[in-house]
Amino acid sequence: MRIYLDHNATTPVRDEVAAAVLRALRDVPGNPSSAHAEGAAARAELERARERVATLVGAKPGEVVFTSGATESNNLALHGIARAGENRHLVTTTAEHPSVEEPIAALEADGYRVTRIAVDADVSGLLRDAFRFHWLEECQHAIVDEIEWQRADRRLTQRERDHAVADLIELISAMDGLVQQQAAADTAYFHAISGRAFSHQQSRAIHAVFLRAYRWQHISAGVRHPHFVRLLSSMTTMQQQQRIRSALASILWDRAEATAV
Repeated sequence: MRIYLDHNATTPVRDEVAAAVLRALRDVPGNPSSAHAEGAAARAELERARERVATLVGAKPGEVVFTSGATESNNLALHGIARAGENRHLVTTTAEHPSVEEPIAALEADGYRVTRIAVDADVSGLLRDAFRFHWLEECQHAIVDEIEWQRADRRLTQRERDHAVADLIELISAMDGLVQQQAAADTAYFHAISGRAFSHQQSRAIHAVFLRAYRWQHISAGVRHPHFVRLLSSMTTMQQQQRIRSALASILWDRAEATAV
């Protein structure tokens, strides 16, 4: 018996998918962009599908974009994310599919810095699998956490949400307390192993570098991410957002960062 495994190229269509496509082609043949009744019916069917997908993945319908396939999706994702953010550095591998490599090459030609990691056949298989598992696990955690966050938020009253904002501010403060302790400990360790004395001003500068790095790693990088900003803004009022910004202003290195949240 022959078993088809090339799902990376084309995945066989499930019976229920084929039935849904056949029904759509037969019952709603109109162009969704057309103004006539058939077009309106097709548009309504398209939007119902968009809402179902959004519910399934915990997104808003307006965040669901239908494409013709993986090549268009990869181009849309890479160009969209790269051009929407401030970071102009991309990290990829030398073994990517052309639908990934070509848009990255186009971004590189447009001034983006690209780091390509070569495939190393000598890397320990155990290390490679452990790294891959950890990466996939972290991605899964981020997705599940966001879905659960949205689900919990839908059940909150305004009063409960206000308390949740207070809890978030307290959590940020506690995290910053741990970050400050780590920065102080690493500064002391740096002094101990450097083999030289530092002036008070130099010690403060060293501590400031550690503190800034740890705050960026554990707090700033997350709260400044556009996706987190959009998600938090969709769940909070303007007054609550101002409370969060005020709490962050005393923590973030650059006050402009707090304004962006």
